[in-house]
Amino acid sequence: MKKKTIIILAISLIVIAGGYFFINKKSSQKVKKIDSGFTNYISGFTSGIISNQSTIRVVLMDGVLNVENNTEAPKIIAFKPNIAGKAIWVNNRTIEFRPEDKLPSGVKYNAVFNLGKIKTVPNSLQKFDFDFQVIKQSYISLVKGIQPYDKKYLKNQQLNGSIKTADYAAPEEIEKIL
Repeated sequence: MKKKTIIILAISLIVIAGGYFFINKKSSQKVKKIDSGFTNYISGFTSGIISNQSTIRVVLMDGVLNVENNTEAPKIIAFKPNIAGKAIWVNNRTIEFRPEDKLPSGVKYNAVFNLGKIKTVPNSLQKFDFDFQVIKQSYISLVKGIQPYDKKYLKNQQLNGSIKTADYAAPEEIEKIL
Protein backbone atom coordinates (compact mmCIF):
# COMPACT_ATOMS: atom_id res chain seq x y z
CA MET A 1 0.00 0.00 0.00
CA LYS A 2 1.04 3.55 -0.56
CA LYS A 3 2.21 5.55 2.45
CA LYS A 4 -0.59 8.14 1.92
CA THR A 5 -3.30 5.43 1.96
CA ILE A 6 -1.90 3.93 5.18
CA ILE A 7 -1.91 7.34 6.86
CA ILE A 8 -5.53 7.97 5.82
CA LEU A 9 -6.59 4.52 7.11
CA ALA A 10 -4.77 5.10 10.41
CA ILE A 11 -6.45 8.49 10.91
CA SER A 12 -9.85 6.97 10.05
CA LEU A 13 -9.38 4.22 12.64
CA ILE A 14 -8.37 6.75 15.29
CA VAL A 15 -11.46 8.85 14.53
CA ILE A 16 -13.75 5.79 14.65
CA ALA A 17 -12.17 4.53 17.88
CA GLY A 18 -12.40 8.02 19.42
CA GLY A 19 -16.08 8.22 18.49
CA TYR A 20 -16.68 4.78 20.01
CA PHE A 21 -15.08 5.77 23.31
CA PHE A 22 -16.92 9.10 23.31
CA ILE A 23 -20.28 7.37 22.77
CA ASN A 24 -19.56 4.78 25.47
CA LYS A 25 -18.47 7.50 27.90
CA LYS A 26 -21.70 9.45 27.30
CA SER A 27 -23.90 6.36 27.60
CA SER A 28 -22.33 5.51 30.96
CA GLN A 29 -23.62 8.78 32.45
CA LYS A 30 -26.60 8.21 34.70
CA VAL A 31 -29.96 9.57 33.65
CA LYS A 32 -31.88 10.84 36.66
CA LYS A 33 -35.19 9.04 37.07
CA ILE A 34 -38.10 11.09 38.30
CA ASP A 35 -40.70 9.45 40.51
CA SER A 36 -43.88 9.01 38.46
CA GLY A 37 -45.90 10.16 41.49
CA PHE A 38 -44.91 13.74 40.64
CA THR A 39 -47.09 13.61 37.49
CA ASN A 40 -50.12 14.12 39.75
CA TYR A 41 -48.68 17.45 40.93
CA ILE A 42 -46.20 18.79 38.34
CA SER A 43 -47.02 19.14 34.64
CA GLY A 44 -43.78 20.74 33.44
CA PHE A 45 -40.36 22.00 34.46
CA THR A 46 -37.16 23.40 32.97
CA SER A 47 -34.81 20.67 31.79
CA GLY A 48 -32.19 19.89 29.18
CA ILE A 49 -29.92 22.60 27.83
CA ILE A 50 -31.03 26.20 28.31
CA SER A 51 -29.84 29.69 27.35
CA ASN A 52 -27.73 31.79 29.70
CA GLN A 53 -30.67 34.23 29.91
CA SER A 54 -33.36 31.66 30.65
CA THR A 55 -35.63 31.57 33.63
CA ILE A 56 -36.28 28.30 35.44
CA ARG A 57 -39.92 27.20 35.64
CA VAL A 58 -42.03 24.65 37.44
CA VAL A 59 -45.64 24.30 36.29
CA LEU A 60 -48.12 22.62 38.64
CA MET A 61 -51.04 20.42 37.58
CA ASP A 62 -53.50 22.31 39.79
CA GLY A 63 -53.52 25.92 40.86
CA VAL A 64 -52.61 27.13 44.33
CA LEU A 65 -55.27 29.15 46.13
CA ASN A 66 -54.64 32.72 47.29
CA VAL A 67 -51.77 33.37 44.90
CA GLU A 68 -51.49 36.73 43.21
CA ASN A 69 -49.88 36.89 39.75
CA ASN A 70 -46.40 38.44 39.49
CA THR A 71 -45.72 38.28 43.21
CA GLU A 72 -42.68 36.83 44.90
CA ALA A 73 -43.02 33.18 45.92
CA PRO A 74 -41.68 31.89 49.23
CA LYS A 75 -38.17 30.39 49.23
CA ILE A 76 -39.29 27.23 47.46
CA ILE A 77 -36.50 26.36 45.05
CA ALA A 78 -32.77 25.84 45.62
CA PHE A 79 -29.91 25.28 43.18
CA LYS A 80 -26.51 23.61 43.26
CA PRO A 81 -24.42 25.53 42.43
CA ASN A 82 -26.33 28.45 43.89
CA ILE A 83 -28.13 30.94 41.64
CA ALA A 84 -28.99 34.39 43.01
CA GLY A 85 -32.45 35.58 42.04
CA LYS A 86 -36.16 35.50 42.91
CA ALA A 87 -39.00 33.03 42.48
CA ILE A 88 -42.13 34.68 41.10
CA TRP A 89 -45.67 33.39 40.76
CA VAL A 90 -46.44 33.93 37.06
CA ASN A 91 -49.94 32.60 37.70
CA ASN A 92 -51.46 30.26 40.28
CA ARG A 93 -49.88 27.22 38.55
CA THR A 94 -46.46 28.52 37.45
CA ILE A 95 -43.44 29.47 39.53
CA GLU A 96 -40.61 31.09 37.60
CA PHE A 97 -37.17 31.59 39.09
CA ARG A 98 -35.55 34.70 37.61
CA PRO A 99 -31.76 34.79 38.01
CA GLU A 100 -30.23 38.16 38.91
CA ASP A 101 -27.45 37.72 36.36
CA LYS A 102 -26.82 35.81 33.18
CA LEU A 103 -26.12 32.15 33.94
CA PRO A 104 -22.50 31.02 33.41
CA SER A 105 -21.78 29.11 30.21
CA GLY A 106 -21.66 25.31 30.33
CA VAL A 107 -22.61 24.93 34.01
CA LYS A 108 -24.76 21.97 35.07
CA TYR A 109 -27.34 22.67 37.78
CA ASN A 110 -29.35 20.55 40.15
CA ALA A 111 -32.60 22.12 41.35
CA VAL A 112 -34.74 21.08 44.30
CA PHE A 113 -38.33 22.33 44.27
CA ASN A 114 -39.97 22.09 47.70
CA LEU A 115 -43.43 20.98 46.57
CA GLY A 116 -44.43 20.15 50.16
CA LYS A 117 -44.34 23.87 51.07
CA ILE A 118 -47.27 24.68 48.79
CA LYS A 119 -49.18 21.39 48.38
CA THR A 120 -50.17 18.55 50.65
CA VAL A 121 -48.25 15.61 49.20
CA PRO A 122 -46.94 12.23 50.43
CA ASN A 123 -43.57 12.33 52.22
CA SER A 124 -41.79 10.73 49.23
CA LEU A 125 -42.92 13.65 47.02
CA GLN A 126 -42.04 16.57 49.30
CA LYS A 127 -39.03 17.61 47.19
CA PHE A 128 -38.90 17.50 43.40
CA ASP A 129 -35.33 17.11 42.14
CA PHE A 130 -34.42 18.03 38.52
CA ASP A 131 -31.39 19.01 36.42
CA PHE A 132 -30.56 21.35 33.56
CA GLN A 133 -27.46 22.76 31.90
CA VAL A 134 -26.55 26.12 30.37
CA ILE A 135 -25.41 26.13 26.72
CA LYS A 136 -21.63 26.06 26.43
CA GLN A 137 -20.73 29.30 24.68
CA SER A 138 -18.83 29.12 21.44
CA TYR A 139 -18.57 31.32 18.39
CA ILE A 140 -17.56 31.31 14.75
CA SER A 141 -16.39 34.31 12.79
CA LEU A 142 -17.05 34.67 9.09
CA VAL A 143 -14.79 37.16 7.28
CA LYS A 144 -16.26 38.47 4.03
CA GLY A 145 -13.37 40.69 3.04
CA ILE A 146 -11.49 43.90 3.57
CA GLN A 147 -11.99 47.20 1.77
CA PRO A 148 -10.94 50.81 2.21
CA TYR A 149 -13.27 53.32 3.84
CA ASP A 150 -12.37 55.77 1.11
CA LYS A 151 -10.88 54.61 -2.21
CA LYS A 152 -8.68 57.72 -2.36
CA TYR A 153 -7.08 57.07 1.04
CA LEU A 154 -6.12 53.43 1.43
CA LYS A 155 -4.62 53.91 4.90
CA ASN A 156 -7.92 53.14 6.71
CA GLN A 157 -9.40 49.73 5.95
CA GLN A 158 -12.70 48.12 6.92
CA LEU A 159 -13.00 44.41 7.71
CA ASN A 160 -16.43 42.98 6.83
CA GLY A 161 -17.88 39.84 8.33
CA SER A 162 -20.03 38.44 11.08
CA ILE A 163 -19.79 36.51 14.32
CA LYS A 164 -22.29 33.81 15.27
CA THR A 165 -22.55 32.68 18.89
CA ALA A 166 -24.07 29.52 20.36
CA ASP A 167 -25.85 31.56 23.04
CA TYR A 168 -26.53 35.19 23.85
CA ALA A 169 -23.39 37.32 24.15
CA ALA A 170 -23.37 40.98 25.20
CA PRO A 171 -21.76 43.47 22.79
CA GLU A 172 -18.87 43.93 25.24
CA GLU A 173 -18.14 40.18 25.08
CA ILE A 174 -18.11 40.28 21.28
CA GLU A 175 -15.68 43.23 21.36
CA LYS A 176 -13.31 41.15 23.51
CA ILE A 177 -13.42 38.37 20.91
CA LEU A 178 -12.54 40.85 18.16
